[in-house]
Amino acid sequence: MLSVGGSTVNLTVSSTAGTNSATTPLIYASAGVLNIINSTLKGTTSANAGVALSVIPGGSCLVTLRNCTLYPGAWERGGPAVDGGAATGQASKLRISGDVWAGGLVAGTGNAGFIPIVGCWMPDAGGNGLRLHLLNDSAYPGSMTGAQTILSVYGSDLPAVSDVRLGTAYGPSDTLVGTCAVPPALSVIEGVPVDDGVGTGGITLAAIAAMTGAQLAAAAAL
Repeated sequence: MLSVGGSTVNLTVSSTAGTNSATTPLIYASAGVLNIINSTLKGTTSANAGVALSVIPGGSCLVTLRNCTLYPGAWERGGPAVDGGAATGQASKLRISGDVWAGGLVAGTGNAGFIPIVGCWMPDAGGNGLRLHLLNDSAYPGSMTGAQTILSVYGSDLPAVSDVRLGTAYGPSDTLVGTCAVPPALSVIEGVPVDDGVGTGGITLAAIAAMTGAQLAAAAAL
């Protein structure tokens, strides 16, 4: 078990290491700042409720799960991946972005409809957005796999698709695609701002005005 009780700790957890098969938390946060980045966390696969990440109730640790994937534990256990610690009415200390999967949408995870987060939490505005994968009741009581409703909350720093280059995929799991068409510099009049520079094509009015009579006559004869 990793205990976080001091200053700032940055972690990247692999999908294998982030699956709890013990009865105690993989990561225990009580104070300081904990940032878990681009990681996969899954709840307990054991007989007792061990979570992947536990934030101590009443503690002062500020936890951010940025661009992570969270799953509940095994179907028959239903253990959460994250216990946020804070009780109802307390200030949330847990910020989350990435993909959060309800039980049953991924084979062998959690009870039907179970969300792998316990306690108070909120979207991480600095991440690439949050997607909640919820069990679609049109599939109940079928296999509990595959049918889903997705609720998306995008980070406040994500640009609109009209501000992103045409065809560029970005955002949560590349679900947004840019629509901004940027012409090449050669097709834009010289000196006009385009992309990260200026146009290099065509002739400017200033260039025409600076031409001599002989140059104009020679150009007209072409």
